[in-house]
Amino acid sequence: MGQQLRAQLDVSGSDAPEIDQVCFRSRVESPDGNLLAPGQVNLSYGAGQRVLIVTTNKNLQEPAVKIVVDVGCEIQLHREYLALLDPPQFRSLTQNPA
Repeated sequence: MGQQLRAQLDVSGSDAPEIDQVCFRSRVESPDGNLLAPGQVNLSYGAGQRVLIVTTNKNLQEPAVKIVVDVGCEIQLHREYLALLDPPQFRSLTQNPA
């Protein structure tokens, strides 16, 4: 909460190696469907798997967000992920445990 989003999503399936980064579209919404920020996508390769990295340029103030990912080339796919974001006071506790 209070920061830009950076989420990593595994890209799997038999068609995963064929999907190009330009096929992905993303947005971040509130759980009830209100647009909070457009998502920028970057497809990364590492450790034998493909990872879709979704980021926002806008700081998110909602405690829960829905990350919506659409694939729109030869393969048509729609996925939604619900994420719970830690408030700023909890972030300092997880980064500097006592």
